[in-house]
Amino acid sequence: MFVRKRHLWIPLVIAGAHAGASVLSDGGLRRTDRLHRDVATLTDHNATLATENAELRKEIAALKGDPLEVERAVREELGLIREGEFVVVVEEP
Repeated sequence: MFVRKRHLWIPLVIAGAHAGASVLSDGGLRRTDRLHRDVATLTDHNATLATENAELRKEIAALKGDPLEVERAVREELGLIREGEFVVVVEEP
């Protein structure tokens, strides 16, 4: 009877050692923790992109419906001027 009980502990010890190694290895809790941090970072980045997308949608709507907004964008982004206008560039010393 004693021999059987001793043999039952051997697989339990091996299984416990294997479980401990799995938890502490790079593929265990460390990896899970790293993946949770990655998810949090990507969630923040997605929120930032969603905000940028909303601003761009507003700008698109303004450009489609307001000629003055189109003129502002062309002047600002492309540096174009109307005929007869001139640009004065002031450089600081």
